[in-house]
Amino acid sequence: MNEYIQKMIKLENGDRIILYNSEKIKGKVSVEEQNRNICRIDKDDNVLWRIKSYVHENWGIPFIKMKLRDKRLIAFNWAGGEYEVNLNDGSIKLIREHR
Repeated sequence: MNEYIQKMIKLENGDRIILYNSEKIKGKVSVEEQNRNICRIDKDDNVLWRIKSYVHENWGIPFIKMKLRDKRLIAFNWAGGEYEVNLNDGSIKLIREHR
């Protein structure tokens, strides 16, 4: 699935946070999986978590951008939401909406 990777952030312990390109995976995975297009993978390529999503499972509102800010993962979704992502479990907390 390397051809679908939009961005990768390497953490200090060797884990990687992967953002999959939502346009490239569209139609290849379910809408719910498309909305959960950020995951954490350990050095042995095990998926530790996939990002949580608060949208209805049939609504296509994937994440389109992410960055590490002061050791905090910030993710932005297609609808304008800016979220802090818990690096331990992938849960999200809304920071603000950009509309």
